[in-house]
Amino acid sequence: APKSVPFLRAVNVIADAVRNEFPGRSVSIDTLAYQWTRAAPTVTLPRKNVIVRLCSIECNFGAQLSDPSNAKFQTDIVNWGHKSNRTWIWNYVTDFANYVMPWPDYYNLAPNTLFYMRHGVSGIFQEAAYQSTGSDLAPMKTYLMSKLLWDPENTDVNATAREFLELYYGETVAPRVIEYMDLWSTAMRDSKFYLGESVPYTSAYLTPENLLRSAA
Repeated sequence: APKSVPFLRAVNVIADAVRNEFPGRSVSIDTLAYQWTRAAPTVTLPRKNVIVRLCSIECNFGAQLSDPSNAKFQTDIVNWGHKSNRTWIWNYVTDFANYVMPWPDYYNLAPNTLFYMRHGVSGIFQEAAYQSTGSDLAPMKTYLMSKLLWDPENTDVNATAREFLELYYGETVAPRVIEYMDLWSTAMRDSKFYLGESVPYTSAYLTPENLLRSAA
């Protein structure tokens, strides 16, 4: 049985106690499916007042969730979706080891948000650089993620990014920032690097050539 089973059963006991303590009130218990508790149980179901918050910490953020490199997490999302209609996501959108280095998940945010929504997810938390003054394209990504959470089906990433960049940097600079995004997204694909949430600044896609082009 998955390691999540005894954990979820304990959470269910707490959820029952809370429901009995506050009859007639909508009080929910939020619990993490994180690392060793991430795999969905095969028999045990979460109570209706339990929110299962699935964490993507082991994912390859340089690829879409549908990519084979993210197969294990795909399986967990699908399986939890069969168990609960209150699955929430704790996602990661920056490199926690080096906030300001290029971390090209830009074009994966939209397909990944749609993937979540189509597999029973009803809430998403995007964890970014919470104890820093900034990270890679943080203002643009915040705008894009907000649009995607508001209307994931109809948000065009390219148009939304260009709209923000033209207003934020100006129409002259915006195309160069888009070149920057395309440069690092291509570098990620070409290097086939597994982009974790805490990779070093010596990572394979950060080649001297790419860094010089990026600086230019």
